Amino acid sequence: MDERHLYRWLAAESRGRDEDAEQLLFGLFRGLPEAAPADGFADRVLIAAGVVSSWRLRVAATGGLLAAGLAAAFLLPLAFALLGRIDPGAVTAALAAGVTGAAAALDDLVFVWQFLAHLRQTLWMVVSAPPVALTLLATAAVCALSGRWLAGLLSLDRSPGYA
Repeated sequence: MDERHLYRWLAAESRGRDEDAEQLLFGLFRGLPEAAPADGFADRVLIAAGVVSSWRLRVAATGGLLAAGLAAAFLLPLAFALLGRIDPGAVTAALAAGVTGAAAALDDLVFVWQFLAHLRQTLWMVVSAPPVALTLLATAAVCALSGRWLAGLLSLDRSPGYA
């Protein structure tokens, strides 16, 4: 990076020449080196961290490539053989049935959602009444204090023979 370029950018910024300063700043960023890890960096990190050894890494990579090759070798001819036997009308009918089934399921979910919204509205009306809200607050306080008291009783130091 050229220091003169940096000083020109700072001078343009201090003088309020925004467009020149922006162009000079872009030039500064273009001058920065590209940050990219070296080839095999992730493999070396995994090996150095002890997560995976080099032979395990090679075996896993070889096994993955072999499995992908075998799958392609067996499934591609099968797919090509089935292509001639598939009826476009049957595929269209299957897709239409799937879309219809999904729409029916959504219709059922809308009914459930409407029921839950109505239930929420009804419960909110009941709970927001001052006597009910005060009763719920008092009950919550009693529950919290009782739980704290019970935890204190259970955490007392007991002898090993205590049953």
